[in-house]
Amino acid sequence: MSPTESFATKEGFVGEAERRKRLGQYFTGVRLGKLLASLANVSIAKSVIDPMAGNGDMLASCLDLGVPSNSLSAIEIDPIAYHGCVSRIKGGDIILGNAFNLKSFESLKLKQWDLVITNPPYVRYQSMSLKAGEEFLLPDAKEVRNGLYSIIDSLTSLDKIDKTLFKELIHGYSGLSDLAVPSWILSAALVKNGGYLALVLPESWLSRDYALIIHYLLLRWFKIQFIVEDEHACWFTNAQVKTTLLIARREPRKASAFQPMNNDTFLNIKISKKSIGTNSLLDNVYPGRENKEKYFSDQARKWLKEGTQFKSENIEVIHVPFSHVIRNIEGVCRKQKWFHKIEDESTNSSNFSYVNLPLDLHKWLVNSIKSIPISSLEEMGIDIGQGLRTGANSFFYVEACGIDGENVEVQLSKSFNYGKIKIDRSCLQHVLRRQSELPKHYVIDQLELKGRALSLQNHALFDDIETNGILAKESYRIINSELEFLIKKAETLNFGTDNIPKKIVELSAVKPNIRTSKIKQNIPPKFWYMLPEFVKRHKPDLFIPRVNNDSPKTFFNPGRLCLIDANFSTICLNDNSVFDVYALLALLNSSWCKAALEYTSSVMGGGALKVEATHLRRLPVPNFEPITWKKFSILGQKLSTTKISEKCNEIIEHIDIEFAKSFFSEEDAPLAVHELRKLIQDAVLRRKAHK
Repeated sequence: MSPTESFATKEGFVGEAERRKRLGQYFTGVRLGKLLASLANVSIAKSVIDPMAGNGDMLASCLDLGVPSNSLSAIEIDPIAYHGCVSRIKGGDIILGNAFNLKSFESLKLKQWDLVITNPPYVRYQSMSLKAGEEFLLPDAKEVRNGLYSIIDSLTSLDKIDKTLFKELIHGYSGLSDLAVPSWILSAALVKNGGYLALVLPESWLSRDYALIIHYLLLRWFKIQFIVEDEHACWFTNAQVKTTLLIARREPRKASAFQPMNNDTFLNIKISKKSIGTNSLLDNVYPGRENKEKYFSDQARKWLKEGTQFKSENIEVIHVPFSHVIRNIEGVCRKQKWFHKIEDESTNSSNFSYVNLPLDLHKWLVNSIKSIPISSLEEMGIDIGQGLRTGANSFFYVEACGIDGENVEVQLSKSFNYGKIKIDRSCLQHVLRRQSELPKHYVIDQLELKGRALSLQNHALFDDIETNGILAKESYRIINSELEFLIKKAETLNFGTDNIPKKIVELSAVKPNIRTSKIKQNIPPKFWYMLPEFVKRHKPDLFIPRVNNDSPKTFFNPGRLCLIDANFSTICLNDNSVFDVYALLALLNSSWCKAALEYTSSVMGGGALKVEATHLRRLPVPNFEPITWKKFSILGQKLSTTKISEKCNEIIEHIDIEFAKSFFSEEDAPLAVHELRKLIQDAVLRRKAHK
């Protein structure tokens, strides 16, 4: 056993891989570190810290760029990575400790820095529910939050009001946030006025709701200079996410994060994988040139100052107005509980929307001849959610093989050796489980679906009925013997892993199914094998795959007859909807909506597009006149009754033309459609280039 594996075992982990996962370790590498440090103007920094330093890649990059080691500080919680960092940064102020513990900062010589540069650990909130480790303890989520409160009070980079506001942000960030969010808040708090914040971030920070608090913090205390995109998701080969670099300069606190910023912009820079060489991420951009990162950073500052764009085979640079960023996030921020505790009521405005309009679509609209207000899909009276999450699909999902009177013969999952049993049809509901079951057209037919979900909300085992009193006897029908065998067999199986075995009743999404009887309220008991009552989001009007290799496609669930699995985001009309389901089917399959999702959803490391409910809620939708929605409804009805691919494509063409004619002349509409489709094509090619 290697020393690292031995240490991991000693600390209570199954192995080194599990330990590193709990630490959230994805080391940056010097190539990426040098690019980030150069863009952050490291050459003028007299003090630099990486508060989650890992093996010291960031600080080693600063050393390579000429920063003396006695100007460098670091904190690292992992003793193995810490010793690696110390050996590389001789003479630096390097602390072995927890960055969310005040004692670590009390051990450092400084309390504010010219440059805070880090690649925060990525640890999901589920992993932070408990402490980990033995001698070298890793904090849980509560300790992280409480530690931040204490650290804020000790910092000289924040005045009294700053500290009060930062504490509200700390109190307000979601408990579903991964470790990166408190890491970002901590890093921002360490930067002195006039200093720089330089972070490696997952691309999802640009679109996820839990990161709104960070957008707000940046707008109020910083001025973003550069956001650099890993265009083809190749900077971290072992992490299935795209990454971005953020460089922002600390400024005096603004009265409001949303105060006008005139025509100020920041640079959005896309770097292609073609630019990467052996020694630098820019080797193939500037072949033969020394100090490539410094030269590129000087160029970037020049582009920013002069307001110029740049595009080459390997690099694309565009200016993004701060006004565009503010417009996209202000409405959503104002819905958050924390917002009204940190913004003066006098700054409140009614002139905002919850929509997320990509810059490329904003430019498309600028060229139009007709002005139509844009709202979010949620504002248009649409409920967005996620499909059915059973927590144990191998038990709750079966496959229909045949019908025998009132019984359905079903095949069980691999966990039950693909056995076959007969189940009363009243205990089953049609379910769409995965993308492989989708049709090539736009409508699912329950008669073509083989998937069935166990729907036992009105059934119980004989023993459970007998031992749970009168309410159980009055509420439930007795489950037949074959289904009883399946349930009792499931109770004996391991639904966890070999290393961490779990019974099915211990699974996090199954355990809440259990409910004790409440006689006074006339509420009967519930048992683990009973899924919750199905609601609208489980049987939606429309749905869209959450993970998309090709451009996102929206499907129709006629009559809301079928259950839809959590592999799909679900879309339901409500009483306030301004259009019918057919109009919405047409709209969501238009090139406008496909382009919007391509530019606002999250790109996964393998190149797939992840479309979550949060992206759909903020999808930009024009407030068309009723006559236009009627036209979309007619086209949507045609789409819902057509199974021939060529006919479907013709209908989509009509939908796109009708959409474009709402903004452009009839003569210019085809060109406008072409531009939208070009945006989609470019986005798909970029994300698929990583495959």
